[in-house]
Amino acid sequence: MKLWLKLNILPYIIFIFHRLLSWTWRLKIVYPPGLLEDFKNQKPIIFAHWHSDETVLVVNIREMNAGVLNSKSSDGQMMARVVKLYGAKTAKGSSSRSGVGGLKGLVRLTKEGRNPAIAVDGPRGPYREIKSGVFQLSRLSGARIYPSSVQYSSAWHFPKSWDKTYLPKPFARVLIYWGEALPVVTKDDDPKGPELDSALQARFARAEDQATHFFAEMNSK
Repeated sequence: MKLWLKLNILPYIIFIFHRLLSWTWRLKIVYPPGLLEDFKNQKPIIFAHWHSDETVLVVNIREMNAGVLNSKSSDGQMMARVVKLYGAKTAKGSSSRSGVGGLKGLVRLTKEGRNPAIAVDGPRGPYREIKSGVFQLSRLSGARIYPSSVQYSSAWHFPKSWDKTYLPKPFARVLIYWGEALPVVTKDDDPKGPELDSALQARFARAEDQATHFFAEMNSK
């Protein structure tokens, strides 16, 4: 009975609460020209983000036309139903277990016209350490990797969680900022090598710096 409630009732409660809360946010979303061009030309896009930002990015799912990986656990199934209510399509799998199956599922969603949205530090961390799955996905799907940064004026924080997750408070100013892409990973690149990791980390840092300046200017108006 508890499992049935968790999978059939709780997702709707979470979705309604989050949807009502997010409607109060003063939300701004910024895309780089390259991403808009890829979108226009129907090229596959990988939306890369940190796990802690999922509480905000979920509101962008429908506009992203996103495909999302979810684990086979009861928690994973519950959250899959939440993101489906937001408009995502899901593939079962994990970046830490059954990783190959998860990647195949995301590649399949890409072929169906969806754009994978992936937490690059995985479902269990360590905090903001990039896993190789995002590079493997780029190589298999032919998609460029766009990093994100989320800025907010006020939020509830949950410091005991490994990913330092948070949830913006009612009427908070919130910015979703997508940075410049990492080029498509080719067969000559090593997905587990330090070069790609450093390159994507640099793009995340640049996106965060640009987002911080954009957010400051937005709040000064």
